Amino acid sequence: MVVMPSWVMVLLFIANSEFTASRIKKIYRRDADVIYPGVHINDYDISDSPEDYYLVVSRFVTYKRIDLAIEACNMLKKRLVIIGGRGDADRHLHKIAGPTIEFMGHLSDEEMMRYYVKAKAFLFPGREDFGITPVEAQSAGVPVLAYAAGGALETVVCGKTGLYFHEQTAAALAECICTFEKEGVEYNRRQIREHSLKFSEERFRREIREFVEKVNG
Repeated sequence: MVVMPSWVMVLLFIANSEFTASRIKKIYRRDADVIYPGVHINDYDISDSPEDYYLVVSRFVTYKRIDLAIEACNMLKKRLVIIGGRGDADRHLHKIAGPTIEFMGHLSDEEMMRYYVKAKAFLFPGREDFGITPVEAQSAGVPVLAYAAGGALETVVCGKTGLYFHEQTAAALAECICTFEKEGVEYNRRQIREHSLKFSEERFRREIREFVEKVNG
């Protein structure tokens, strides 16, 4: 029998998604409790009359794959509004953008939320451990068209609050956009917002408190 000294600490993991928890399991061979980050849930009125544009909100870094959103909307000649900037892909993204692509730069939270609320759908072509912006979009009642990987598989309900595309290519995203325009999604905008409450700040605070209480026994 091995007696552990009293100063030995038990290392516990909290992961921000099941995707991250699986990586912890693979690398460290330890289980992790999943507590999704708290996301500010939109408190604006949900729009029943979205405008004819798609939306991206992101830093301009390569792994976000904003280039795929631009190329897909170039192909389809769809209006794409991009909010954000500052990153290694900035120059390239402006270079490949066609006439239907609009770069808005950095906006205030209030200005950005107005674009969220009126968007036809939100495009999320990257892979993230969790991904805050798809939840922000859904909190505005906006469907999300997401690459089927990472945290988006846990925050977007395919066919209900959004759609997935399964190859990380502009052609696959363009096909997803066409499917969305033909078929839409099952949930209306208020139901999409209701789904986003699963990732609220209030839920996050409650689950962190319960985790600490459980650990402290």
